[in-house]
Amino acid sequence: MKSSEPDGSVAGSRRPRPAAQHKLWGTDATSAHTLGDGQVTVFVVVDHATCEGLGIHAAKAGNRFEALEPLRQAVRSACGPFNQDVALGPKLRHDHGSQFMSDDYQAELSFLGIEIEPCVRTSARGQRLRRAFHPDAEAGSCCGRHLPQRRGTAPGAARVA
Repeated sequence: MKSSEPDGSVAGSRRPRPAAQHKLWGTDATSAHTLGDGQVTVFVVVDHATCEGLGIHAAKAGNRFEALEPLRQAVRSACGPFNQDVALGPKLRHDHGSQFMSDDYQAELSFLGIEIEPCVRTSARGQRLRRAFHPDAEAGSCCGRHLPQRRGTAPGAARVA
């Protein structure tokens, strides 16, 4: 993890860091339709304590290699450069989708030192995170591409109940 100050803030930052930050991450995938690329798969990694999006990646092919990209973004931002066991702190929740259960994905988790936390898909917290970060459900844009706005939502809005 990045070094922190005695008050719990990240070095160089003025915002205090919640005590539970970077203890449990969640990852999931959804599909969205973009005007430029058509149907894409959107992968996200979210911090369960803060509901902060740590990584997001959209790709035409929703395979195991594309699923690793937001995880790598999260590790780089929270833990620093890639090394073996660099991410020993956070646990990761994921469903049993083929991308997340693949040998390649599991090997990357093992290399980074990320422990798997069993996923309870029906938990209220998990559902709030899903609604907050799945752009086709709540937001008006995805990775810089315009998505058609749904009625009753503000452009780019993501709500967490």
